Amino acid sequence: MLSARRILTTAASAVIVGLAAAGCATSATAAAQVGDVAISEADIFARSSAVVSQYESSSQTTAGLESVSTLNRTQTTTAIRSQLLAVAAAEQGVEVSDAQVNDAIASAGSAAGQPGASQATTEQTFRDVLRVEGLISSRPTGVPITDVKVSIEGISVPTRDEAVATRSQFLSDPGSVDAVIAAAAAPFQPGEPISLLAEPTSANTGIFNSQPGEVILFPYPDGYYVLRILDRVEEPAVVTINDLASQQDIEGLLDLGSLVLQPVGDTTGVSVNPRLGVWDPLSLQVVPGGSGL
Repeated sequence: MLSARRILTTAASAVIVGLAAAGCATSATAAAQVGDVAISEADIFARSSAVVSQYESSSQTTAGLESVSTLNRTQTTTAIRSQLLAVAAAEQGVEVSDAQVNDAIASAGSAAGQPGASQATTEQTFRDVLRVEGLISSRPTGVPITDVKVSIEGISVPTRDEAVATRSQFLSDPGSVDAVIAAAAAPFQPGEPISLLAEPTSANTGIFNSQPGEVILFPYPDGYYVLRILDRVEEPAVVTINDLASQQDIEGLLDLGSLVLQPVGDTTGVSVNPRLGVWDPLSLQVVPGGSGL
């Protein structure tokens, strides 16, 4: 039997990840709106295309539609965060110079490169990292945030059609769920609640933005997870600079550090084009809309 935490760690990391900078849109179609700044959908798609091309060229593997959709959400998330970080840094007097960015890139060495990323994108990524560090290090006792803890259960299935059918059964006949999970080849049942603060990268599945009773789908390389939300609780917490230092990669650092932007996102205002996903104001991520359907 697999744990819910193991399932989500696998799902959250099994997508193509690209890092992008925010930009003002000149197109009438926006991927997202952050205050009075529009993020161009065309820019998001162009950046995703560059990442996919690099991935397919190096792996000799074709990226599927679900992976590309996840990547578009990731790109949009990063663009929104970049804009919110600029707002927060200006409000709190956190300044990051070009020299600091260049030093950080040099220190990272080969780890600074991201598939399909331009030099400008890499520089923006490290500027975002330094802004996150500046925002958190200025508060020795940590930055207050709202944590979300969820309990889930579910199964994995090989195809989308089976995932949709299983979701329908879970919703229409809740009494059958225990038997379906018990009979599944790879069932998993809830253990301890999963925390947004402890596992912010799992937020791209949409679990922290879902309510008890909802059943969501999320793809992974071998199929789909069908996840039922059993419980959801919001609790006060803090993010400290030590929490940030514990992250193993840039993705995890930004997923965790961006939680301190919760109040800035609320006051600035963020909206996302529904064709790309839904904005989760607590995880600061664009997550699948429509329960992953």
